[in-house]
Amino acid sequence: MHPNRVYTRHPITLHVQVKTIQGWQELQTADVSRVGMFVRTQSPSPVGHVVQLRVQIPNGKPPMELMAQVRQVAKNNEEHPLGPGMGLQFFAAAQELKNEWNAFITSLRPAPTDLSYAENSEVLRDRLPPPEVRDMLRKMRESGELRQPTASSRPLFVTITPSTVERLMAVASRAERASTLFLRVTVPAEIGQRVRVVLVHPETDVEMALGASVLRVVTGEQDELAGVQAQFDPMDHPTRARLASFLAGEVPRLG
Repeated sequence: MHPNRVYTRHPITLHVQVKTIQGWQELQTADVSRVGMFVRTQSPSPVGHVVQLRVQIPNGKPPMELMAQVRQVAKNNEEHPLGPGMGLQFFAAAQELKNEWNAFITSLRPAPTDLSYAENSEVLRDRLPPPEVRDMLRKMRESGELRQPTASSRPLFVTITPSTVERLMAVASRAERASTLFLRVTVPAEIGQRVRVVLVHPETDVEMALGASVLRVVTGEQDELAGVQAQFDPMDHPTRARLASFLAGEVPRLG
């Protein structure tokens, strides 16, 4: 994921005609977002050039006629994992076309991942082992019989797409307080491991990444959900301001 990205990209192949200075080309998309797309091509137009598009989306209607500007050029896979190709940003689209495209993008969004934070820290504390077991584990750790996992240099990446703004606010409130959150993960995790939590706004598709660290690993035994209990990093003032703007549904200017 690009660190400066603010819109969710959806990997999908669409047939698109692109009119450049070389004429019309029959190309395909590698991914799309609410504001543009990445088109695979061996001969991308230079950054800044304006191109005309005819995009066929699966809605039974004629191709959409759109204008876009080249914002990124990748001549090989090292410059972009989906390259070679070019990243295009729409502009000057009629409202009807915007609504049609937004409806299509909304249909591509995965099912909300509310279960990623359904188990809060209070529930997790209730599910800790009984005192006698915890005391035994403490003694084993002190004697060296039981070694605590060491933090890995490989961070975990967790994306949360709440179904409503209210649920998004619940997660953001924990982040602002540098509180804990239960995250369902399917890959091995270790105590102290860094976590990159990406929140996706349910109305704008804008993303915001926050940092956290693993406090406890839940293995999924004894009817527990497998995952990690992570603690958000303390926020500085610029991060709090960006979070407030994100929660308000403001869309950052691109470029």
